[in-house]
Amino acid sequence: MYSPNQLEDYSHQILGIDLENLGICTAVLNSGIILTEETYIKGMTLGDANFGDARTEELYLLKIDKTQCSRLQRIRLQYVSFVPVEYTNAILNELLSMHKALSIKKPRYFENSMEHRIKMRIAKAISTIIYKSNINFWNEDLLNLPLNYNNQLNINYVYELLVAKCAPDGDVILNKLIKITLEKHLWK
Repeated sequence: MYSPNQLEDYSHQILGIDLENLGICTAVLNSGIILTEETYIKGMTLGDANFGDARTEELYLLKIDKTQCSRLQRIRLQYVSFVPVEYTNAILNELLSMHKALSIKKPRYFENSMEHRIKMRIAKAISTIIYKSNINFWNEDLLNLPLNYNNQLNINYVYELLVAKCAPDGDVILNKLIKITLEKHLWK
């Protein structure tokens, strides 16, 4: 039998090697062991984009299995669901930073591209954490995300909902819109 410290060390080693194992992931997260912030973030954005035959096979397996989501989606949801309260703000800020960095690195991208999928995973993780933890989270970067005209529409919709939910009051949004309007008129 392992002591709690040994189990914690072992879980970090296992998840470092096999982050995609649903059984191990579920067992570790259910054990109450608090992982590092990086591990939670890595788990939330886990997975590659499948194209061609691999995508067809994945869709076929989903249809046969009668599940609503793939194994990797379930793993991502597990990581999002078990974020400790003390990590919530740090993880949300890091996810916003990741989105911002990805937008700078690759401003334009196509629907269902790897960038689109990563941005969607980040948006889903942020929205799920905020709704599940029921915290009052506000960051000025959150207000700028729906204004990025290079984002795909479904990503902007998620961020618009988050701004509506998280804004301290309507004046914050109104002041931002007034500021944008004034800047637009100054450029003319």
